[in-house]
Amino acid sequence: MEASSIIAILESKMATIPGGSDRDGRPLLFVKAFSETQSTATLDKFDTLLEYLASVFSPDTRSRGLCVVIDATRGPWRIARNVVRQVSTTLGSDIGCLLVLRHDAFWDNCTRAQRDGEPIFIPVSRLAKYIDHSQLPQEYSGLWTYDHSRWIANRIEIEEFVKGAEHAVSELERLRTRLLGGSVFRLSTAEDTLGSTADVFGATKQLGQKVMNIGETITQRLNNLSGQDQKDTKDRLERLMHVVRGKLTSVEDSWLDLHRNIIDAKINIGVLTDIGQAHCSAFKAYLGFLGFTACSGLFGDIETTLVREGEKLSDLLSMPVKDSFGRDLGVNYENDIVNIKEILEMTSARKSLFQDSVELQRLTLTQVTHIYSYEKDAAQALQWLEDLYKVMCKHHAHVGCTEQEIQVQKEQHQVLQETAKSTYEYGCQLLKAALSLRQSCKFLEDHTQSLKSCLNKAWDQLNSVGQEQLTRLRVSAVFYRNVKEQCNQLHELMDLAKCEALGSSRGKGSPGGALPPNDRFLFHCERAEDPWSIPKGGLNLTVGTSIAVPEMTSARKSLFQDSVELQRLTLTQVTHIYSYEKDAAQALQWLEDLYKVMCKHHAHVGCTEQEIQVQKDQHQVLQETAK
Repeated sequence: MEASSIIAILESKMATIPGGSDRDGRPLLFVKAFSETQSTATLDKFDTLLEYLASVFSPDTRSRGLCVVIDATRGPWRIARNVVRQVSTTLGSDIGCLLVLRHDAFWDNCTRAQRDGEPIFIPVSRLAKYIDHSQLPQEYSGLWTYDHSRWIANRIEIEEFVKGAEHAVSELERLRTRLLGGSVFRLSTAEDTLGSTADVFGATKQLGQKVMNIGETITQRLNNLSGQDQKDTKDRLERLMHVVRGKLTSVEDSWLDLHRNIIDAKINIGVLTDIGQAHCSAFKAYLGFLGFTACSGLFGDIETTLVREGEKLSDLLSMPVKDSFGRDLGVNYENDIVNIKEILEMTSARKSLFQDSVELQRLTLTQVTHIYSYEKDAAQALQWLEDLYKVMCKHHAHVGCTEQEIQVQKEQHQVLQETAKSTYEYGCQLLKAALSLRQSCKFLEDHTQSLKSCLNKAWDQLNSVGQEQLTRLRVSAVFYRNVKEQCNQLHELMDLAKCEALGSSRGKGSPGGALPPNDRFLFHCERAEDPWSIPKGGLNLTVGTSIAVPEMTSARKSLFQDSVELQRLTLTQVTHIYSYEKDAAQALQWLEDLYKVMCKHHAHVGCTEQEIQVQKDQHQVLQETAK
């Protein structure tokens, strides 16, 4: 069923699909109850119109149901009741919701409750309960814009395209079947086969391309339209275009296969003809035509047979010829015998030449096999190098935070580099052997040279990154080793300073305990208020010592003053030691904080040259601060 066949009833607007949907997402189908004058004439076509409008939607959309709105406000209820019954019968299970619009006066006499499965009778004012204003056509006080004449024109254009696309699919399938049937052909009629199908192929391909262009134009226009019917139509067109595109591809493949088969057949016939002319000219009387695939043993048997037959013929020709009475006729066949011997010698020479050619071809094929194997393995080595490069950039770009971790990373990195180096050397050896074989066979060297260039490039890239990473690991290991040594030295200085401070404090706590007995008197005198006062217990001096007391006292006083100055100087030094050690402890704390900052925020290595330059500048500032 097509829109062009029911154009009159479509233009009557008895049923339309404006494109909106109800609040449950079901597409809308509006039906108007027609007047008495046109009911008899249009009732027969009304079923056709409903069936056509329902077919616009996809089976999936129809399974979810349609929201049918019957406008019974514009005609007598007797005719509207028939329209409701006709819609329910024709659409059947496609109806998800059936709304019947009645006059407001109808509801004054309506006392029966609504039951499930029956039409829902509502006034126009309550239509917004089931359908949003943005989805209602402007005819029913909504906001949805709908042009019925444009919709009919689109449907006619789409159906014409579908008809043309289905015809194109049929023609493409017929041409593909013809091309597949032409794959079995006689070489004598190959040119006729190509000539008879070339015009058909060109016309059919042009038809398919035209259908694809029209389909793309229509789908682009449908993208700008809304409504479930437009979406279902677009999906149907896309599926149809996919089928046309697949048929075009299969036809082109069949056409190329036919060309390839004919060309291969010509080449094979030409090769067989050349080989037969080059190696089998001496055996045409006995063998006709032999292909290149005949083995040397077969030619040896043929040569033996020919030699045996030639010798028999020579013996027959050398025998005297006599008539029926036994008289010698004197016929001389010496020239023929010489000619037979020359033919046999030529046969032997051609047999040797053919055997040499077969051996040469076998050797060439063996070398070609080796070239293919070597280049395939070299390509695999190239792939391994690229994989190793990715692994190195992804998992081996980080630098450890301790000397032990860096040592483990160096060992792993060396193993990776050795693996990459052995892979590169393996690939170079393979390419060198392949290049030698290509030169011996006089083949083109472009592919091997290209593989070699790619292999060298991959190795240079991998080696460069590996050396950079190894340098980073070595520099980082030296840095962490120096930091550790500096920290150990600072700890030793702190322990030494603490020991010296403890020794000084002990000497200060008992100043008089370490003095000898004669100096202890001067110490007590110095501590007393009167340096010349006598202790309570007396001095217990003898007569000899009492005479020298003033001189001894003066000497001891000078000695005591010197000792006091020495003690004052010692206390000053102790104060300086405490201050220095306190500042050294602060410097140690700063170094430990810098070490933590370096391990936490400066252990990562950038991935670009600019990022690494910025990290180097920051690292130099950090090192100068630490130094």
